Amino acid sequence: MMNTRISRLGCRVLDRCLQKTTKTTYKGIRLCDNNCDRSDDQDFISWTKEALDLIETSDLRRFRRVQKEVRYIVNIELHSGGMYMRSVKACDVDFGRYRSITHREWALHSYAATIVHEATHGFLFSRGHEYTPENREQVERICHDEGIRFLLRAKPEWKDFLDKHYGFDPKRWQLLWTGSFWDKTLVLLKRIRESKHHGKQRPV
Repeated sequence: MMNTRISRLGCRVLDRCLQKTTKTTYKGIRLCDNNCDRSDDQDFISWTKEALDLIETSDLRRFRRVQKEVRYIVNIELHSGGMYMRSVKACDVDFGRYRSITHREWALHSYAATIVHEATHGFLFSRGHEYTPENREQVERICHDEGIRFLLRAKPEWKDFLDKHYGFDPKRWQLLWTGSFWDKTLVLLKRIRESKHHGKQRPV
């Protein structure tokens, strides 16, 4: 998903906030932890470094795209697994969704694929393809396919599994595309409550 609606002033304010909440910089990308689950801070940093290493070793071309199009990777509660904010070149990720996956290898690869997906939004925008109601399904399909191509380079033996279970489905974006303000707000508030609850259940 991509978000481009922000004023110049809002962009400057957000950029300063992200700089202040940066935990570390890795491979030239700032890692910011802004979610409500304080117990996942170290995992977010270590997993994100591991995911970036995985992208670099498996798919250097797409890794260079990530470096070019992503200035920040931000851990924050979202409606989905990831979102790209072009105004500050931020790849927002809801890390808790990946951390909760039982299969560690799949969780890490899925997380890395999300970073590739969101960086592809930036790549398309850089080439003049803005995210609009008219082209958003096509853009999401391209970004989805890029994530899958990365996974196939990293794990070619997963091809049958990915073909069967991870085809492009535009219904995944319907809430964000057509849902009302209140519908989206309620879903996000529920996700924030879940994150706070998980943080209380886990030792920091």
